[in-house]
Amino acid sequence: MIYSCCIFVYCMFECFKMKNSVNYHLLFILVLFSLIVTTVYLKVKEPIFHQREKEHKLEEGQRERERKFQAVCPERQAQFLGLNLITLRSSPELKPRVGRLNKCATQVMYGMLVFTLVLRSIYIVTWVYPWLRGLGYTSLGIFLLGFLLWNIDNIFCDSLRNFRKKMPPIIGVATQFHAWWHILTGLGSYLHILFSLYTRTLYLRYRPKVKFLFGIWPVILFEPLRKH
Repeated sequence: MIYSCCIFVYCMFECFKMKNSVNYHLLFILVLFSLIVTTVYLKVKEPIFHQREKEHKLEEGQRERERKFQAVCPERQAQFLGLNLITLRSSPELKPRVGRLNKCATQVMYGMLVFTLVLRSIYIVTWVYPWLRGLGYTSLGIFLLGFLLWNIDNIFCDSLRNFRKKMPPIIGVATQFHAWWHILTGLGSYLHILFSLYTRTLYLRYRPKVKFLFGIWPVILFEPLRKH
């Protein structure tokens, strides 16, 4: 997601440049941004996305350790405390909390890229090519709807899982928001690619046109470059 969004950002900011031109400054910034996100993501080797159940077990384990600590004799308290701290530091059960912070940072940085794309697209359809508002806003709307459903699924995962257990299977399938996130962002990304292609080819005077295959699937057709 991060890498594809960086490519989108570069294309949208370079759509009004001449052929064979390379913006090395923007390219360097986006590559550096991608490397930072990758480093943050790989800092935890096994990021866990739905960890409330394990966190509950971790809290129960901590309370059990505290009860054991209170039960030992005074001369062994220091020794038990040392072993307890070592166990807590080395326990793999602590990884979920770090994974949650890791995921939160990744979401924020991904959101920054999406926000940049939204601003650039609004600029193009407002001041450059107003007749592309339909395609531009449709692609952004579908993409942002998927992004919204993704975050709803992340925040209310346990509640949605319990809700699906009580509902008929068809409703359970319809509330799989993470799946909808993949579908909607895929469709939104495709439409945004069309929007980017249309903007670029229009600037190069290729006279692009949006056509619908079988009356459903949009594609872009364009004529050769005008000769003066």
